[in-house]
Amino acid sequence: MKLLLPLDSRIRNTQGFAVAGIEDGKFFLAETAEDLPYARKGFRGACMAGGRLCVCTSFSVKFYRVSQAPGGGYRFDLEQQVHRPEWLIGRGANADLHIPYEDPASGEIWVANSYMDCIDRLSADGAFLGRRFLWEISPEINELVRRRDPKAADLCHINFFSHICDEPVATLCNLNGSGQGAILSLNSGELWLRGLARPHDGLWHEGSFFVTETQRNRLLIYHDIARPADLARRQPQVIEFGAPEAWQDGVNRFWLRGLHVTDAWVFLGCSQFQDRATGEAGAVPSHIIVIDRRTGKIERRVPVPSCEALANPVIYNFLDMADVLTSSQACS
Repeated sequence: MKLLLPLDSRIRNTQGFAVAGIEDGKFFLAETAEDLPYARKGFRGACMAGGRLCVCTSFSVKFYRVSQAPGGGYRFDLEQQVHRPEWLIGRGANADLHIPYEDPASGEIWVANSYMDCIDRLSADGAFLGRRFLWEISPEINELVRRRDPKAADLCHINFFSHICDEPVATLCNLNGSGQGAILSLNSGELWLRGLARPHDGLWHEGSFFVTETQRNRLLIYHDIARPADLARRQPQVIEFGAPEAWQDGVNRFWLRGLHVTDAWVFLGCSQFQDRATGEAGAVPSHIIVIDRRTGKIERRVPVPSCEALANPVIYNFLDMADVLTSSQACS
């Protein structure tokens, strides 16, 4: 099996892709250029939409055509880049766009606009369709606006989108700077699994809901979930994989970002912590954790290598490379 990883090298301020061979540990790495002259480069998530690979940076959305290259390897040909002036509003990471997601019901692309606490909606051809602010969706978040911490970079920090059955949900990472997150129903506005410790991914697959807790270095699996309300009625299976060297003086030294689930396996991205100001990199290098879904046992860790253009790469999410190529070929 091969996984496609959108990458961000914070130390080199570069961006690119890796194709990871899970069985053989071989990687194909490709740096991609950024022509817009803004400070923060790096990919922050990807999805397939209309046969093209949709990737976001902190301040733009890009569309690539993906194909296999003659003689081996892969091509990532940029076809379009969407940029809006308000996506430059923010702190060091601009609007801090996250994780594009193709809504299966409408075919729209949803992009998490973390700085503005909203969901920006695009068509598959990149046209801007509008935005939904989270305080318009959830009365509880609307109430939180009244108590907003002025030191917090954002109110909710949206990190991930998914569906539980037919109901769309979003993973909120850091409510009002508290370090605690929750799962938000985008239909009812209700918050589920309150008190999660900086969650990143929240993915429903074959009746189970998987969510990563970065602050506690663990994966939670809620079984027998048919609707978001079931989350409150289940005790999760807990898989822990932290290491003592992952923490220094109480500071988290890696991020759990990237989650892909099959019938047999769970693949989890473990990204090295990097300080952009000092260039310091954490002791734990970025790698993919491979978990046996049936037993919950960690089978192995697959290191993500560096190259000169993508030094110390960090992961945001995974896509199945076979699905990417099939979708690209079907729409070419």
